[in-house]
Amino acid sequence: MVTMEQICQSYHMGLEAIQNLFMEEHLKSTVYIQQLEAENKQLKETVASLQMEIQKLQATSQKNSSNSHKPPSTDSCKKPITKSLRKKTGRKSGGQIGHKGYRLAPVENPHHIVTHPIFLCSKCQSPLEQKQIVSRKKRQVFDLLSTKIEVPQYESEGKVCSNCLSFEEGLFLVLVQKSKRFENGLSNLAILVLLLKKGV
Repeated sequence: MVTMEQICQSYHMGLEAIQNLFMEEHLKSTVYIQQLEAENKQLKETVASLQMEIQKLQATSQKNSSNSHKPPSTDSCKKPITKSLRKKTGRKSGGQIGHKGYRLAPVENPHHIVTHPIFLCSKCQSPLEQKQIVSRKKRQVFDLLSTKIEVPQYESEGKVCSNCLSFEEGLFLVLVQKSKRFENGLSNLAILVLLLKKGV
């Protein structure tokens, strides 16, 4: 790029110097434009080549042993999408109107309560230990210990962060993922009862 100093020098040297400066810059610009055009052409060819590769890969990924000559050993671990053979009834999925559902009823007086406190706000990391508890989410686990059923209750504290107004809750243990469930001992007993009913 021509600087102001070069222009001033050429001006003082006369018309011929100005013409030489102009021709020199014009030549540089022409060479630069040619380089850009060559790079642009090369980039277009690269993009076209990559697009062809993508199309080939997409076509290959959609082929398996059921729609091509490929052996089953080359199929991926992904399960094929299968269509249900059941005919549509027009009813919504889930429990139907009038169907009597069965579920575990919570006990009013659990044997002991395990509290899951919340200490920090997950949004702004502000302490919540001194904040008022605004909610308690409760879940119960039914287990058979010796000859009696013991029902501990797990409670997750819910608090509101005064710094960012985020509602935070204590995390339940992995074994307490539902509001009510059987523990391993009671689950095994329930399975045994079902097997005995079936005459296994």
